[in-house]
Amino acid sequence: MSYRILVIDDSPLARGTARDILTAADYDVVEAVDGQDGLDKARQYQPHLILLDMILPKLDGQQVFQALQASRTTKSTPVIFLAAGSEARLQSLAAKAGAFAGVAKPVEPKVLLDIVAAALDQRRTAGRG
Repeated sequence: MSYRILVIDDSPLARGTARDILTAADYDVVEAVDGQDGLDKARQYQPHLILLDMILPKLDGQQVFQALQASRTTKSTPVIFLAAGSEARLQSLAAKAGAFAGVAKPVEPKVLLDIVAAALDQRRTAGRG
C-alpha cells in the first residue's frame, strides 16, 4: 500500500524538498500552495498524513489545523507541523495543539522520514489504515 501524504506549504522550495524526500521513499505526495488549497485537497484526496507549514497565505497553519480537526473526514489524520525556528518550540506548539509532531525547516531527510513513519505506524496500529 502506498501512503498518500499532503504537503501544505507556500514555498516551492520547501514543497519540492519534502516531495523529493517522500517520493524517494515510495510515498504518494499531493501538494497544496496555501491554507485554503490545503483544506480543499485534504477533502479531495483523503491523505493518510498531512505536513502543514504554520505560516501560509489565505489561512494560516493554526486555522487549517483547526478546520481539519473540526471535520469528521480529517480529524483523525495525523498532522506534522513544519516551520522555521526552534525544534523545541515547534514540538511544544504541536503537542499543545494535538498534532502528531513538529519539524523544523529546513527538514533533514532522515528526521522527516522517521517522524512520517512513526505517524503512519501509529495510524496503522489505531486501525485507520
